Amino acid sequence: MLDRQFFPCPAPLWRRFAAGLYDLFPLTALWFLLAAIAVALNRGQAVTGAGSSLLFVGAILLTVLYLGSSFARGGQTLGMRAWRIRLEDEGGAFPRPLRAYARAAAGIAQVLPFAIGLWWAYLDRERRSLADRLCGTRVVLVPARRH
Repeated sequence: MLDRQFFPCPAPLWRRFAAGLYDLFPLTALWFLLAAIAVALNRGQAVTGAGSSLLFVGAILLTVLYLGSSFARGGQTLGMRAWRIRLEDEGGAFPRPLRAYARAAAGIAQVLPFAIGLWWAYLDRERRSLADRLCGTRVVLVPARRH
């Protein structure tokens, strides 16, 4: 029998989706905070026109910061911890910051057009998404702790 410590098992796609949904909670809080700051800077008025485009770009950047810093600090976001999955590089280590932020940006890009890059994992022999292939990472199951 293979030891999962040395041969990590790819995370099933359903766990990746579940972790992504879980991560919407902290991200929504961060987006609300960003929007509140934008409204405050706009003297309490709704942000419209070019300001709304800047707010959208700010939300994307904030998302990349959340995901990238989580990946670089331990390979897991809050949702990934809850669903016992982890992002690692091809050597099995946590991704270095540059790779972590690149993977975060690629991960966002892969879900925009109908999550096509994520569905790619169904076709991939190693169950890696397009973002994983581009960034040299993989999402694996974290073994349950034994007491």
